[in-house]
Amino acid sequence: MNKIKIGLLSVAMLFVASHVFAQKNEKKDTVRVSESIQTIKLASDLAVYGYKNNSVSALIQAADLFLSIATVELKTEKIEQGGEGEKTPAKETVSFDVAKILSTAKELATLEDDEATYLALITKLEKKSKDKSRSPIGGTQYATGYLYGGYFTEYYVRFYPYQRADIDINGSTSDIDLYVYDSYGNLIVSNTNSYYNPGVYFTPNCDCIYTIKVWNRGGYATSYSITAY
Repeated sequence: MNKIKIGLLSVAMLFVASHVFAQKNEKKDTVRVSESIQTIKLASDLAVYGYKNNSVSALIQAADLFLSIATVELKTEKIEQGGEGEKTPAKETVSFDVAKILSTAKELATLEDDEATYLALITKLEKKSKDKSRSPIGGTQYATGYLYGGYFTEYYVRFYPYQRADIDINGSTSDIDLYVYDSYGNLIVSNTNSYYNPGVYFTPNCDCIYTIKVWNRGGYATSYSITAY
């Protein structure tokens, strides 16, 4: 058990160190990102690492971090095909959904010497996931999704006027573009250059509903998480 705890701590410290280094070298913006957003990004990176390296400890840590975040669910309004893309399976299977992360961790745990200990940790997180409740209004909004190649989905979000608004995507296997439109359909801001992880920020000029479009421009299906704050 101690070895597993040390392993979980080592994985977490490795990713925390990499995030701190990235923040120190990031020049695009000097505004402090909230702790919950930092946690979401760290959890997403841990999940990707866990899937790619079949790391039970990384997946468990990712699930635990996702469950520690106080967010409001950002619901998908519609999913449509935006081009000639086909329903091509992803080259890699990555999910940011806690239930799927724990399910994968449980499968991988059966291959470990400390299977019983890992399964006990996973069981605790599954219970925590069932007990977790989210505030119905206000605060950071978060969701996970899955898009086939050539498809897009839209979300509708109300931001406070004249206060900075941020939207971040954490993808896994395909090129994702991000667009934000005002209630009149005017394009406010977009990011088509970041491939897996596009992000944008802007200052809303009215108390109205904004449309966030997440578009999978690649040829493969992909999982992603979206955060609006």
